[in-house]
Amino acid sequence: MIQKDTFALSPTNAKRVAALFVAYGLLLLAAACYYYVVSGDRRLPLPYLFQLTVVGVCSWGINSRRRWALLLGGVFAAWYVYDGISYLIVFLNAGIWSGPVSAKVIACLLALRTALLIVLLSLLLFYADRGQRGNL
Repeated sequence: MIQKDTFALSPTNAKRVAALFVAYGLLLLAAACYYYVVSGDRRLPLPYLFQLTVVGVCSWGINSRRRWALLLGGVFAAWYVYDGISYLIVFLNAGIWSGPVSAKVIACLLALRTALLIVLLSLLLFYADRGQRGNL
């Protein structure tokens, strides 16, 4: 008996989503390194490590066509889109553009990460096949 593929993304869209997760992970790594160097805080940046772990697990799960990875990736992307937009609003209200260059770079990296997650979330939401095709 042949098992029907029940993964909600086509192979090309799954590769696109996995590539976007990898690109987000690289942006996150750059932001973590920049934060570590510029801030003077020598503690381990645990929020960045947590996000990198979730991004790695999601990209691996989507690349291996696991259904739970779509849900985890969607929840992760939605939460960090909300988080990024709320931090950007706070930064803009605080007058980040008249601050030092390091603060501007952190705000730009946050804006890039948030924009990438918006694209990722739209791919997950609008290109996932939710069983709307007829039974084959």
